[in-house]
Amino acid sequence: MKTDKTDILFKQMYKEIDRIELEYRERIAQIVNDKNINDDDKKTRIWLLNHQKESSIQQQKMLHTQKVIEKGYNKTTQDISMLLDLEPGFCTRHIKEYIDFVKIPAGTSDLFKDYSVFNAIEQVELSKKKLLFNTNSLDNLIKHNLYEVDKFISLKINNISDLIEDKEDIYLCEILAEEFINKITKENEYRKSITDEQLNDIKNNKTTLLRQDSLKELVSQLLLRDKLKTIRRKINTDFIDKESPKKKFQEDLLDAYASKIEEMNNLKAVLQDLSLLKLGNMTHQTQITRKAKTLQHTRYHLVLTGRKQPINLYGIASADIKITEINELDKDPSSISVTVSVHSLYNNIEEDIYKYIEKNIKKAKKNKNS
Repeated sequence: MKTDKTDILFKQMYKEIDRIELEYRERIAQIVNDKNINDDDKKTRIWLLNHQKESSIQQQKMLHTQKVIEKGYNKTTQDISMLLDLEPGFCTRHIKEYIDFVKIPAGTSDLFKDYSVFNAIEQVELSKKKLLFNTNSLDNLIKHNLYEVDKFISLKINNISDLIEDKEDIYLCEILAEEFINKITKENEYRKSITDEQLNDIKNNKTTLLRQDSLKELVSQLLLRDKLKTIRRKINTDFIDKESPKKKFQEDLLDAYASKIEEMNNLKAVLQDLSLLKLGNMTHQTQITRKAKTLQHTRYHLVLTGRKQPINLYGIASADIKITEINELDKDPSSISVTVSVHSLYNNIEEDIYKYIEKNIKKAKKNKNS
């Protein structure tokens, strides 16, 4: 089905513009053929008529564009790009095949100068836009082309502490649990349509959709802040005397380091010191992967016809993003991340994970030390 609705929705506008063009063409012809009007006067009258004609055409464009906006064509390419975390160029080339849109008539930028409707930022953005997308059509794309692939939750594995002798064993338990979960996940992959509640959460920004690169950036930021809290707690533990000069020195160092992290999001500071852009690289990919799994999130596939692979998106609720204190020594070894789909297939998955870890941890420790 054709998604470009410009000709349909602006059909009456085109008729009105043709009528105006014809009317003024006839009026100008009458002046040109009137022998009682001198040449200078003719030029002045023709100029005035052309000016009136352009003003009338402009009014028709403004009137009909306003009607189209009132019919729900009020989303820009940038709106869709922000909502789905996709590049604007990709939205223009591909997403518009799925969403009804209109091409904004040239010369309607004045329509967006009404402060009672659009703020200054929106006015500047809209003045540069060429397309307007339909809100309901965008909802339909999300509802029918976005699928929930899986949702991560945390499980408590009872008695797992019996298998742990040191900090390294915590990592081994994580790896073995993930190994077991990955094995059964491949055997039980699933995909389901999103609910109306999920759609509304996405539309109302209660849930933010992120591509993997954006998720990595978020997790890197959270890890850096986790690190700050761990260091601060270490200082408070190591220096009992609050007035200790050594403690003050360490706190000053930490404050300076914290300031650098905060400046990562300060454009002026970044332009003055480009090395701030590299702070995110201080986190290893394995750390990012583990941290991502601790975030309550839902993985989605955006399926588009003609693309072999779906677009991976991660839905994260703002309420679930907390800057938590992560100290590797204090990490709860019984907390394991698992997907809802896998959890629903097993009545005793916690017990199965424990048995798998118990069976394989000695071998894993031996391999690690060899």
